[in-house]
Amino acid sequence: MAGKQIIRNVIRRNKCQPCAEQKKKIMATAWCTECQVGLCSNCHKHHDSLKLTRYHHVISMRLFQAKITAGQVTQKMEKMQIKEHQQKEKTKKNDRKPDDSTTEETPTESNPIVFSSNEIEMKGKMDSIKFKYFRTIDLLKGDKTSVIKDIKVLSNEHVVMIDGNNNRILSSEIDGIKQNEFPLPGKPYCLAIATDDTAAISCMIMEKL
Repeated sequence: MAGKQIIRNVIRRNKCQPCAEQKKKIMATAWCTECQVGLCSNCHKHHDSLKLTRYHHVISMRLFQAKITAGQVTQKMEKMQIKEHQQKEKTKKNDRKPDDSTTEETPTESNPIVFSSNEIEMKGKMDSIKFKYFRTIDLLKGDKTSVIKDIKVLSNEHVVMIDGNNNRILSSEIDGIKQNEFPLPGKPYCLAIATDDTAAISCMIMEKL
């Protein structure tokens, strides 16, 4: 069964997926973010006892449903912002004179997002990212030394993150298969979105007084 179909089934009926496959109707109390399945209390215990799955990230079903709801709201807001941006670009293009080059936006006009190592601030940003990106983020992090300083999801469903510990920027498509890595020469960093589908990284040189 496809991941999206499993999510729909769990949201609507709160079923334990392993039990459902055995034609048992058992309510799920937890959700494994790795396997993307709902688990009843017995299946949860069995899941934690297996070597293959004992270190998987499991959350309560209530928290999972809250994340899905937040993700749906975020997705609607993103679509509204994209539509609004496209409408502004269309209006600007219609009003622009053929020889007028002053209306072109430059990347520096975008509002910068300063990367921060504040754990509370970072947790808030992570919670705001839709559930479907969790697995992609785990793939991007790779080894355990990676430390996320900031993260951004672009409108073309690319995940961009700063690994502050290893001084690099990582990007990936939603499925996590096509990944790109770029080393960064210094820190701290600033992120400016040049367009909806482009992330620009700049380094700020700090001099000691």
